[in-house]
Amino acid sequence: MHRFFIPPERSQFPSFALSDADSRHASQVLRLQPGAPVTLLDGVGGVIDAHIQSVTRRETWVTVSSRKYITRSRIRSVLVLSLLKNKALDFTLEKAVELGVDTLILVDAARSVSRIDAVDIPRKQENWKQSLIEAAKQCGNPWLPDLLGPLPLDAAIQAALALENPRFLTASLLPSASTLSKVLEPIFQTVTTPLTLIVAIGPEGDFTPHEDSLFAAAGALPISLGPLVLRAETAAMTTLAILKDQARRCPDSFLT
Repeated sequence: MHRFFIPPERSQFPSFALSDADSRHASQVLRLQPGAPVTLLDGVGGVIDAHIQSVTRRETWVTVSSRKYITRSRIRSVLVLSLLKNKALDFTLEKAVELGVDTLILVDAARSVSRIDAVDIPRKQENWKQSLIEAAKQCGNPWLPDLLGPLPLDAAIQAALALENPRFLTASLLPSASTLSKVLEPIFQTVTTPLTLIVAIGPEGDFTPHEDSLFAAAGALPISLGPLVLRAETAAMTTLAILKDQARRCPDSFLT
């Protein structure tokens, strides 16, 4: 089934046109004809079954057949990610959507190799949002993650801690850092309310000692991902995959 994205403010109508880009893709690349079934995602949990109503070179209209709503997990995942080089950042954003991340907070860390001029931020944010949409369409994720930043680290920490019932973790090379599974076990054993799991991933040169002190002051627990030094994008994907796997094992009774 072909998937397309429709903004939630337009998805409530019984029929509507796809975006210009999706219309061109449907008509000129996929060559869909009237009557062809499609699935539409609105990014806020809505999954719409529809069919092509009409196709022209400029517009593709669809008619809704049915709607359903996918509730968001009560165990939320937040990735606090230092700015990476363009391709690495795009890859990480895409895979984070595939792994069901709920919020992405980009950080302008001291050792971030990539720097973005203030005048370029709106354009970059629009490009990142489009990458999230494309990833959601590919994997069928009905929820687009919230995207914040780039922010200074102190502002990113405050934004993360403002989320509901946060538990803060940061990937670390410190010998004293515990494994992620070991840190998560007592969290899942005691949680009785909705939970937000926040994990921070440093840049290529890792966080500075000062940045580590900001995490410590925020109550962040250092976690180890093993003895090898991972690329930032690998560390992000590994951590999110483990978080999601552990969350799926958490009994619903813990979340009353």
